[in-house]
Amino acid sequence: MGTPQEVYVNGIKKQLNNYYAAWLPSTKFQLGDVGFLTGNLFNKVTSLENLGISFKESPDHDSTKIEYVSESGVSRVIKVAGQLNPNLPNIPQGQAGIGIEFSKEGAFIIQAEESFEPFIDDLVKLEKDIRQAYQDGNWKSGWVVITQLIRSPNATIMISNSSQSKIELSAEGDVTLQGISLGNARAKFAVRAETGQIFKLIDAQNITPFFKLLQIAARPWPVFNALNFRSSSPRIGSLNAIDFITPKLAKDNLEIANSLYLDVAQKRWDSEDIE
Repeated sequence: MGTPQEVYVNGIKKQLNNYYAAWLPSTKFQLGDVGFLTGNLFNKVTSLENLGISFKESPDHDSTKIEYVSESGVSRVIKVAGQLNPNLPNIPQGQAGIGIEFSKEGAFIIQAEESFEPFIDDLVKLEKDIRQAYQDGNWKSGWVVITQLIRSPNATIMISNSSQSKIELSAEGDVTLQGISLGNARAKFAVRAETGQIFKLIDAQNITPFFKLLQIAARPWPVFNALNFRSSSPRIGSLNAIDFITPKLAKDNLEIANSLYLDVAQKRWDSEDIE
């Protein structure tokens, strides 16, 4: 099954397709951060700025509410002020509140009232600059770069580290039934009770929980043709052509240099994948 962290980042990747999740979720990433992937976990090593590659950020001024819940293992109970709820015995009658129960390790819930999605403008220029950096030996074939990300001024993220866990939170602020949302900063949630182990970020400020990654890739057939590559493997199309290209080869061979392009980040093949 994997660790709770792996379940979380894999669950986000499955739900959001081309987006990856930050781990820890409170880690603040920036456009242009460069690193490598271990499974679906991004590890930063440098940045475009440190590599001398400039870019222009395209801002997003229209906020979007976000909510993501793992496919299974999460249930919620809401209590309005002035009422008693036997499922939330630790929340005072005069306060509103919410209870989250997790029934599997790695189950998660994420809510934010606002989010913004800036991105790097002019990917054509970025592709050209990274291609040149690769030819100069300043870019590694396994590196990926953040070209688009989600920023949230305020968000709550919870991930269960136990197969059974529960948390009860009271809303200290003046909220209506519609306002009892984990992403509502005005609710001012306070933990009243907790069982099991839960990783929680409540009212986390200015985080970047999700992002898109691009990586340098190569179109295989120009590369393999130029290398006079021969293989009897029926899975030749699954090979990463970039792994056969040294910076010097890219610099000396125009056909190979022109085969380099930016692609959506994806799992790299392992030796056991080749038959």
